[in-house]
Amino acid sequence: MTVSLLGQNRYELLVCNNYANYVTRHILEDAGHLELQSSEILLSKGLGVPDGVAVSSDRRWIAISNHNAHSVFLYENTPELNRHSEPDGILRNLNYPHGLLFAPDDSFMLVADAGAPYVNIYARDGDSWSGMRDPVAALRVMDETTYRRGRKNPQEGGPKGIDVDSGMNVLVTTCDEQVLAFFDLPSMMQRRGLPMDWRKRPCNGGWGGQGIACDACADGNESRGAAESARVKRQWQAWIVYQRVVTTVFKREIARCMMRAINADRTLKRVTVGSIHCARRQARNAPDRSPCFER
Repeated sequence: MTVSLLGQNRYELLVCNNYANYVTRHILEDAGHLELQSSEILLSKGLGVPDGVAVSSDRRWIAISNHNAHSVFLYENTPELNRHSEPDGILRNLNYPHGLLFAPDDSFMLVADAGAPYVNIYARDGDSWSGMRDPVAALRVMDETTYRRGRKNPQEGGPKGIDVDSGMNVLVTTCDEQVLAFFDLPSMMQRRGLPMDWRKRPCNGGWGGQGIACDACADGNESRGAAESARVKRQWQAWIVYQRVVTTVFKREIARCMMRAINADRTLKRVTVGSIHCARRQARNAPDRSPCFER
């Protein structure tokens, strides 16, 4: 799932319901405690086990890892978007896509492939992600031995979780056999002839309106410190909401498991007591009663 700040104390939460094959949208308001304002099924058409979701920094695009379709679906985030919407763009030539994210200026996407030892990179054309795209590079993030050890089936073995630092310098991946791995992302991209030029692009005060100053406007930009502080504050607020949501869901799951265990225990006791009573009745009626049963 992913959390985005919509405005003052208002957040949008997108959740992949992978075995239900849809993505839900929840609007939350933080008024000292989280209050759910609305919930809806946002996307479902054509999705088969959606395993990851990402939102571009300008909130114009939503990307969904479509596990069973071996692709990533991209949707333009318009008011008309609904569960019957077709994707506007598709990232293909993936085995089993999982974690994914946009570069700070949304010109690249990184997609972890759980069915291969790679993180794939896709490039945008112009300012749109519409249409079909193949990866421009595949970054190997584990050796063959580690990959084979985790390959219990065709859907496993490769990286699942993926993230980068705010400067897009460090790539982090995770999976069962390689819990945390860190990579020098600029070096990996440069070795494959890919530009790391988002630091040189005009940013209008920040990448995608997020307040991260680039080289083109860093010099003489008196508001850079304030913009950076605002960006950190927004990220921190979204992270707090994310943690609170995860904690709430975790507590509910624990409560459900406990209730299932209690109900199962009660059922077992009823069955056991019933069996004892039945055995006693049968023993009383038997011609040769056992001495361990009383009348």
